[in-house]
Amino acid sequence: AIEKEWRGVIAETSDDLSLLGAVPGRPGVWVCACFNGHGMPSCFGCGQEAAALALSGEGESRDPYLKQLSPARFLLLPASGHAAVGAESAEEGHKARVSDE
Repeated sequence: AIEKEWRGVIAETSDDLSLLGAVPGRPGVWVCACFNGHGMPSCFGCGQEAAALALSGEGESRDPYLKQLSPARFLLLPASGHAAVGAESAEEGHKARVSDE
């Protein structure tokens, strides 16, 4: 007989990093997700940072490590088909994407 069971979704990104910050092109929507199954130690701190970002209206963290988790890194630039890696912010990544359309 089964005494205990646990089920859950393990969400992953293509670069194995979590997502934290504003969702480009979706005003007022922030994400804090994709902890790849072993991210429980970091998800609580990221949750606090996500709440602070949402309350402040900022798009991405100022913390150097957390800043790299911005969802803007997955924006595709239509002309190149490459992600907007190196964008200084989610807003800059969005502007780069829109200017190429």
